[in-house]
Amino acid sequence: MTKKEKIKKLKAILIKNPSNKKALELIGLLLIDENRFAEGISYLEKVLSIGTNNELDYLGLYIAYVETERFADAIKILNEYLEKNPAKLFIGTLEELVEDLKKGYATTYKDTIINLAKKNNIPIPDDLLE
Repeated sequence: MTKKEKIKKLKAILIKNPSNKKALELIGLLLIDENRFAEGISYLEKVLSIGTNNELDYLGLYIAYVETERFADAIKILNEYLEKNPAKLFIGTLEELVEDLKKGYATTYKDTIINLAKKNNIPIPDDLLE
């Protein structure tokens, strides 16, 4: 079965039950996997509004936000996930954000990124702490 067929089948499930979290989640992740980020975002946002603690939902939404240049939303969703699950951090992403700070990017979110890095034992260069 192709991804397109899977999405069609999952959408049929949503017609009967529009709040089916698993169907919403799978459609969102399949769309993102097909680089259909804007479409995938709406499904994953709905999953989060219903309530989820699934790391893939948050990371899928984070990736989609980054790919659509919604950087503020990307930081916000990553922060939301990390506040709920500090031990389940996607360490590579946080390390990349610290690296971005060192290069002068994402400075609007400097305090948030540094706080998350501290909570998750990510090394922070002294010059960022000034």
